[in-house]
Amino acid sequence: MISRNKQQFSILIAIVLLSPAIVLTISTNLYVSSVTIRDNEEFDTTTLKIAAIFNDITIDALLTTNTSTNGNWTWAKSIGLCTGFGTSGSPYIIQGHTFDNGYALDDCLRILNSRDYFSIRDCTFISAGFMSAGIFLSNVTNGRILDSYSYDNYIGIEMEFVNDTVLNENHIYTTTAGLTVDNSHFNTISNNNISANIDIGIYLTQSTFNTISYNLLNDNQNFPGIWVVLNSNNNEILHNTANRNGQSGISIETSSSNTISYNEANDNTDSGILLEDGDRNILLSNTANHNDVYGISLVLGSDYNKVSQNTANFNDNNGIYNTFCSNNEIFKNTANHNLDTGLYVAFCFDSILDLNTAFNNTLWGIFVALGGNVTSTRNTAYENKAHGIYYSVMIDSLIEDNNAHHNGMHGLILDGASLRNIIDSNTLQYNNLSGLNFGVNCDDNLILNNVASNNVEHGIYLINSDNNIISDNTANNNGENGVYLFLSNDNTIIANTANNNKNGTYLLSSNNNKIINNVLLGNSEYCYNQTQSSNNIYSGNICTGTGGLPLDMSLFLIVLVIIESIALAVIISTYFIRKRKS
Repeated sequence: MISRNKQQFSILIAIVLLSPAIVLTISTNLYVSSVTIRDNEEFDTTTLKIAAIFNDITIDALLTTNTSTNGNWTWAKSIGLCTGFGTSGSPYIIQGHTFDNGYALDDCLRILNSRDYFSIRDCTFISAGFMSAGIFLSNVTNGRILDSYSYDNYIGIEMEFVNDTVLNENHIYTTTAGLTVDNSHFNTISNNNISANIDIGIYLTQSTFNTISYNLLNDNQNFPGIWVVLNSNNNEILHNTANRNGQSGISIETSSSNTISYNEANDNTDSGILLEDGDRNILLSNTANHNDVYGISLVLGSDYNKVSQNTANFNDNNGIYNTFCSNNEIFKNTANHNLDTGLYVAFCFDSILDLNTAFNNTLWGIFVALGGNVTSTRNTAYENKAHGIYYSVMIDSLIEDNNAHHNGMHGLILDGASLRNIIDSNTLQYNNLSGLNFGVNCDDNLILNNVASNNVEHGIYLINSDNNIISDNTANNNGENGVYLFLSNDNTIIANTANNNKNGTYLLSSNNNKIINNVLLGNSEYCYNQTQSSNNIYSGNICTGTGGLPLDMSLFLIVLVIIESIALAVIISTYFIRKRKS
C-alpha cells in the first residue's frame, strides 16, 4: 500500500513543483545563514489598506517594472499591500487582507527572490485553483507567516528554496496538500493547525535543518500527516499531534539524521510513525497507539537508528515493527496490548534490544527472526497470549537478563536452526508451557545461569537439538521435568539445580548426552530418568527423590550388596577352613 500511494503522490508533487509561472534559475543566493527575527517589530502603517481584498498578487524583489498585480516591495507598499522597510527591526508587513482567487489557476499571493524581512499576519487565502497555492514562496529568506488562514486552495502554502522563515499559528484546511516544502532549510514550522486536508498535512522534500514542532495534523485523508522524503536530513520533528491520517501519522523516507520526538501519532490507517530506508534517525518518547497496522515501523534498509522510550500500544498488528535492518538500537520502549506482537524484528543484524516491555500482546511479546548478532538484554515480556520471547533462525546472538513470566506458552523459545547463541541469566517463570524451549535443530548454543522454575510443564526443554551446553541453571518446581531432552543428542547438562519436579532430568530418545554434577533433590518420580535412550553418561550427581530409586543410588547399593556378599562368603569360608584344620 505504501509503495503504490507513494507512486501516485510522486506524480502529484512533480506537477506541484512545476506549477509556478516561473521556475527561478537564480542559484547564487539560495542560502543565507540563519538570523534572529525580532518578535516585536516596529513598522509604518501610514499606507496600509485595512482589510483589503486582493487576488493573484506577485511580489518579486528583482522586478524593475510593475503591473497592476506584479511588482517589487516598493510597488507593494505603494498600493497599500504592505508597510515597513524590509529590515529586521521594521520588516514589510502584510496584515489583515483577504486574498481570494475565485478558483483561478493562479496562486493567491506569490513572493519571489526576496532577501528582505517580511511578515504576513492575520490574512486569509482562499480559492486558489488546480495546482495553485494560497501562498507561494520561492527563493526567499527572512519571512514570517503568522496567524493566517489558508483554506479551499489546492495547496495551502507552498515553499521552494526558502530559508530562515517562520510559520506560526496558521490554520490550513480543506486543501489538497496543506504545506509543501522543497529544497528549503533552517525554517521553523510551529503551532499550526494543518488538518482535514484531502491528501497530506506537511510534505517536506530535499529540505534540511528545519524544525517542525507543536503542530496539529489530524484527519488528512489520503497521505501522512507529516511526510519527509528524499534526503531531507537533520530536521527536528517535535511535539506534533498527527492522528487519524490516511496513511501514517509521520512518515520519514530516504532521509537521515532526523530527530522525531515527543509526537503523538494515533489512530492512523497505516503506522503511527513509519521510517523507510532512513539511517541514523532518533525516535524518542513518541506515542503511537491504536493504529490500523503498526505503532512504529522501521523497514527497507533503515539502519543505525535509535528507537527509545516510545509507547506503541493497542495497534492492530505489531507495536514496533523492524525488518531488513542493521545496527539499530531499540530500548526502553513499551509495546503492550497489540493484536499481533509487541516488538517484531526480522532480517536484522548487529542490533540491540534493551529494556523493552511487552505485555498482554495477542501473539508474542518479542519476536526476533532470520538475523544474527542481535543483543537482547533486560527486556520484560509477560502475560502475552503465546510466547514471551521468540527467537527463530537466529545465529551468534546474546539473550541475557531478560524476564519472561506468566505467558500463555513458553517464556523463551528458540527454534528453526538457531545456532551458536548465548542464553544467559534470564528469569523464565510461571509460564503455561516451558520456561525455556529449544525447537528443531537449535545446535551449539550455551544455556547458562538461567532460572526456569515454576512453569506448568518443563523448566528447560530441548527438541531435536544437539551439542548444546546446559550449565549452572536453576529449574525447580516445574510441573513435569526440570530439564527435558527429546530427540536431542550430544548435549552436556552440568552443574544445574533441578529440584522438586517430577523428574530432575528426563531423556526421551536422546543419546550420547552427559549429565554431570547436577543437584537433583526432592523430585517426585526420579532424580533423573531416561526412556529409549542410550550411551548417556551420568556422573557426580547429587540425588534424592520420594519416588523411584535414583540410578546412582541403585548402582551404589547393588555394588555394596555384592561387596558385602563377597566379604561374607570369604569370612564364612575362612571360618570353616580353620575349623576343619583344628
